[in-house]
Amino acid sequence: MRVLLIRPRIIEYISSQSAESFEKAIGLVLPLGLVYLAASLEQKKHAVSILDCEALGLSKDEIRDEIIKRQPQVVGISAVTTNIRGALEAAKIAKEYGAITIIGGPHMMIFPRETLSYDFIDYGIVGEGEYALNELLFTLEKGGNFRNIRGAIYRDNNEIVVNEPAIVKDLDQLPIPAYHLLPLERYEMPNTGKKLASLITIRGCPFKCGFCYRSPLSFFIRKRNPIKVVDEIEYLYRTYGIRDINFVNESITLDKQHLVSICQEIIRRDLKIEWQSPARVDQVDESLLKIMKESGCRTLRFGVESGNDEILRIINKKTTLLKIEKAFFLCNKIGIDTVAYFIIGYLGETEATIKQTIAFSKKIRPTYAAFFPATPMPQTALFESSVRAGLIDKEYWRDFTLSRRSDGLPFLVPEAGDWVVKAYRTFYFRPIYILKNLRKISSWKSFKKYCLGALALLKMRFKRKA
Repeated sequence: MRVLLIRPRIIEYISSQSAESFEKAIGLVLPLGLVYLAASLEQKKHAVSILDCEALGLSKDEIRDEIIKRQPQVVGISAVTTNIRGALEAAKIAKEYGAITIIGGPHMMIFPRETLSYDFIDYGIVGEGEYALNELLFTLEKGGNFRNIRGAIYRDNNEIVVNEPAIVKDLDQLPIPAYHLLPLERYEMPNTGKKLASLITIRGCPFKCGFCYRSPLSFFIRKRNPIKVVDEIEYLYRTYGIRDINFVNESITLDKQHLVSICQEIIRRDLKIEWQSPARVDQVDESLLKIMKESGCRTLRFGVESGNDEILRIINKKTTLLKIEKAFFLCNKIGIDTVAYFIIGYLGETEATIKQTIAFSKKIRPTYAAFFPATPMPQTALFESSVRAGLIDKEYWRDFTLSRRSDGLPFLVPEAGDWVVKAYRTFYFRPIYILKNLRKISSWKSFKKYCLGALALLKMRFKRKA
């Protein structure tokens, strides 16, 4: 079958965690889930293409033109709840031109029935789609019952049926993602060049941070063979000239020996790459950081969240300020750049704890810092607590999915947006920080990046209120 996979354009990140001006300055990573799906479909001889509307900056009319040009029989769309409107728009256009429409992505774990209540959406996938989508297409082609397809969402007369979520138990059985279907030159981050590729070494995360949605599948930790991970890196290196790798694990340091094996294999093959990844402050030590650095680790991204131990406890972060300080000290000592992520205005915060967080962001000396207002995403502990506190309507995200409302979530703490803007400006506009980074500028291109980032910070505004 002719299958088109779509990452939709962003229509309205009404309750996203960042300001629009800054979102545009922080780059874009490739849709790894879609290229995994595409590779699995190609194995079954389907004719697959990908339309990354976000990377290409497509308008609604341009999306329509692409669908008409490609004439897909099936259109699969990846959905996240904050941008469900973009996914719905793409599905509606595809249905107008006769395609079978299928919605997948994290959103479908939360609101599968609400999403299939739209008559222009035919099917859904709940869970990991590499095998489920192939089985669904096989059944559509050959006939049969959807009842036995794990991960399938479908209509049976007037009832919407949601099967058990699909999961890929052995990641090593998956093919190398279909990177050839993407405009690789479109993907980059502020600290990388063009042609940034994303990889994953582990699926799953055992932690339960209060602001983060965790599906039941998240707690099933699966690891790829380190040899296969580095095979994929070498394939990207030799085939596409990729030199920048972005690991998109929840944390690359979940299994220290697994990571060491990957680093050793990169070193053994003498692959001259630079890589970055999320990590946890309580899962790094000096010996691990040294071999990571030797293998090309350039940047680690840490979820610090707060500069107050009590707020860390409320978040259920399972870390402390002392552990955070130690991790950043070691990274600075060894020469690994760091990104520190902070949440401003978490439930229970005060002006005093917010000021402590801003002060702490400077104390630990990260290379970069990112500040976000606390946002109660669906089916998170933060959302449930906010509902109990009377701050959020318990039906907010359901009504948002059903297009019954378009208002953004309020801040949980008064003036949280203003505090975020202040945090960014006080961190990045310090004379010592500016002088330090001016020394790093080696080209007009990097100078332009710094200027664009500074302009984004100056323009940063939040529309939401408390």
